[in-house]
Amino acid sequence: MFKIKQSNSFIWPVKLVTPVSGGKHNTSTFDIEFKRLSQSEVTKLAEDIQSDERTAHQIVRDIVVGWPDGSISDGDDDVPFSSSALEQLLEVPMAAGAILTAFLDAYNGQAAKRKN
Repeated sequence: MFKIKQSNSFIWPVKLVTPVSGGKHNTSTFDIEFKRLSQSEVTKLAEDIQSDERTAHQIVRDIVVGWPDGSISDGDDDVPFSSSALEQLLEVPMAAGAILTAFLDAYNGQAAKRKN
């Protein structure tokens, strides 16, 4: 049974590929808590992306509401979610694009399609 009333957010995995020495890449996976959008908000987001109305950084700031403990670290310690921690994450090259891609995959059902 489908419940029409849903939570205000959901947690989804993000895969971020970053370059490392020797021409290789490192793939990191972490969870992000996203704001759940209505259909009209999803439509508006798609229009903004199509028209380059907002950057990936701007969109990510609007759709990310947190991350679970243990998802993000500074190399030694867990980094709890805050707006300044999100800004630090967005300074990592390719992070904004990876986060936005994960969000769009969640709404497009891409993970379910890949599993089948």
